[in-house]
Amino acid sequence: MRYDDLKAKKATLVQEVGAIFTKAEKEGRDLTAQEKERDDAIHAELATINADLARIERQRETERNASGDGVAAITGKGAGKEDPTGGFKSLGDFALSVREAYTPGGARDERLNAFRAAPTNFQQEQGGASQEGYNVPAEFRARFFELALDEAPILNDVDLEPTNSNSVHLDSDEDTPWATGGVVANWRAEGTQMSATRFSTQGVEVMLHELYVFTLATEELLSDAPRLGTRLMNKSASKLAWKILDSVMNGNGVGKPMGWMQSPALVSVAIESGQVAAVSPILYQNLGKMLARVLNMGQAQWYMNPDLLPGLMGLTIGNQPVWTPPNAGLKDAPNGFLLGRPIRFTEAAKGLGTKGDIQLINPKGYYAIQKAAGVEFAESVHLYFDYNLRAFRWTFRFNGRPYLSAPVAPPNSAN
Repeated sequence: MRYDDLKAKKATLVQEVGAIFTKAEKEGRDLTAQEKERDDAIHAELATINADLARIERQRETERNASGDGVAAITGKGAGKEDPTGGFKSLGDFALSVREAYTPGGARDERLNAFRAAPTNFQQEQGGASQEGYNVPAEFRARFFELALDEAPILNDVDLEPTNSNSVHLDSDEDTPWATGGVVANWRAEGTQMSATRFSTQGVEVMLHELYVFTLATEELLSDAPRLGTRLMNKSASKLAWKILDSVMNGNGVGKPMGWMQSPALVSVAIESGQVAAVSPILYQNLGKMLARVLNMGQAQWYMNPDLLPGLMGLTIGNQPVWTPPNAGLKDAPNGFLLGRPIRFTEAAKGLGTKGDIQLINPKGYYAIQKAAGVEFAESVHLYFDYNLRAFRWTFRFNGRPYLSAPVAPPNSAN
């Protein structure tokens, strides 16, 4: 059959199956055996028609590409100039086109030709691939990840490594310069033999875990493209970013990253004698003792709950302020510097008076891995078809853990 004939036949079948369900609903009954049989037959025929339509559309696309018009037809930017948005104005514009393509009898936007889902779009590690759906244009995927990074700058601070594998073998050498094991420096008298030493490494397998946002949108919401773009991009990005931040700081390592607050190398500094947690004001002695206990002081950063800011603003040593605003002055506050080291105020830190309300961390001592592909996005019409809902899913493969497995013993101190 010709393309237009197939489209007309499809519309007729869709109308017929709709009439079957409408009649049964009006009569307050289930479908009869004959109606069910006809419904099954119609859907089987629709599947064949859809396959034939897709075949014709694929051939047309091949012909356009062969004639040099393929890129222009997809991107709207001219042949040879690939547009990462695929010609779509926004994620909402893209989503509306996908919805129309999956609506029985609906027209399919030719801009979608460039985004047909690869067989692995919904594939799990154990198999189960699906060729349904469309990949999201690269520009919108990239924008989502930028939003996540804006919300979680912690990924810019830690030792982050992209990988195409599902796990990374991490070798760490925790020997200090003064340690007597591992690689050792020795004095030698003339004529005596050297003693050989070797690296002392510990190995651990770091597996990627999957962080996801899975959300549903009603058809009513999908009809409002600007609102859809705001909710899918901003809301989901914010939720994803918060989970990353909270897990890097507080995760228990079970099916998620091990946060530095759960690390066996964590050092806790006690409050001063007579000081009462969550009641007494912060003392500069608290901060000084923390600074004295951190490795690589020049790389350390403060992470603390915003509740502590009022207590910091008037804290001084003599007549010198302990907290100083950013270089540009108070207009760029809060953050700034505390005893010369930068501060990040974050709700992921524990509340005032609780262990973890003030943290002094060398973030480069935290190893993190992420899937090189970054955030992946998928959309499906099938899961909740009978609820008139559409499913949207973001997935991000990530894991992390502190390098150190225990606190470091210095050579000339009991701390």
